[in-house]
Amino acid sequence: MNIPGVVHRRAVLSHEDERRQLFTIFNGDLNDFTAVQLKWFTFKSYSLVGGHYHNDFDEVFCIVKGGGDYELVHADNPEQREVFYMTEGDMVLVPKRVAHRAMIKKDSIIIAANSQPYVSPEVSDFKFDFGQNSFPEVSN
Repeated sequence: MNIPGVVHRRAVLSHEDERRQLFTIFNGDLNDFTAVQLKWFTFKSYSLVGGHYHNDFDEVFCIVKGGGDYELVHADNPEQREVFYMTEGDMVLVPKRVAHRAMIKKDSIIIAANSQPYVSPEVSDFKFDFGQNSFPEVSN
């Protein structure tokens, strides 16, 4: 990863027995990240989401089911850009002021957590021009 603070890795299988598998997404090991809001998304169709950054908080995404292409660009240093595919069990920590967008497959389920409360798109999201007409897919 070439954007400072970005962490992209697999969730860790922490425990398994005859009843279940327990995966740890993070456990005090994502820089200084502390979750204040936890949410999940279910996708009804192949969708472009994001296209913004946050001034005041970091965000973590974890793919529970499905996957998609992610693009990150540092808002203050646009030459710092990363594009990668995430699939089930992958997570990414997106630091504040890093613009993010994703093309997510239909029927995907994603868990997300913020380090500060999310108020609304008008207050919490700052639009970012990625400078491209189409998403640079890395999968399929």
